[in-house]
Amino acid sequence: MKSKQLVMTDPTEAMARATLAIVDVDREGTLRERIRMRRMLAMAYAHTNQFGEALTICQEAELLPGALEAQTEVARVQLASMQPLANLDRIDEAIAAGESAFQVLEDHDGGALAGRAAFNIGSIYAMTGRPAQALPYFERARAFLSGEPVLLGQIESNRGTALAALDRFREAEAAFEHAALLLNTDEMSWSSAIAEGNLADLAARQGPSIAVCVISRHRGGGWNETKRVVTLAG
Repeated sequence: MKSKQLVMTDPTEAMARATLAIVDVDREGTLRERIRMRRMLAMAYAHTNQFGEALTICQEAELLPGALEAQTEVARVQLASMQPLANLDRIDEAIAAGESAFQVLEDHDGGALAGRAAFNIGSIYAMTGRPAQALPYFERARAFLSGEPVLLGQIESNRGTALAALDRFREAEAAFEHAALLLNTDEMSWSSAIAEGNLADLAARQGPSIAVCVISRHRGGGWNETKRVVTLAG
């Protein structure tokens, strides 16, 4: 199983394997391999809510001798550091890490990785009550991630939340509908339900006559609950 997939499915096992592998990689591996293995370990820590440990590993990777010569790998570490920084309430640092990563990845044709950085920046702005600042980053993320329907669905859901917060209801409705369509898979059914819940709550905010035909599609959730669900990409 690939390292990143293992991080997502069994982060505890990924953590154990990466911890052991770092010893061998430090002895025989290239600089990029040393940085990459630490990034995987940091992501495993983050997925088990050990955010302080995750951030320490990210910082260690960035400080390896010669790391400045491996700009793309360091940018990927910065991207991975956004989750622990945000969860440690170091919001400005999380945004700065994302912006630095985005610039490098965009300049080095990072494609989807640049899109993930933009998505994360936008999500953090949205989570901290700054929807107007979030939207330009969601637009950048959409451009880079147009070929990844699951991530695009998450972007549309978060984008809809930001638009609704700005009372741009018609645009928000279109974004939530698009998100629900993109996320309508067995694996992502919970995300699709969140998007449909947001759509129903949005309709309710605009008046009972609109709400009746939409709310029947989704019974759970509420605006105050669902608007806080903002996902960061790894």
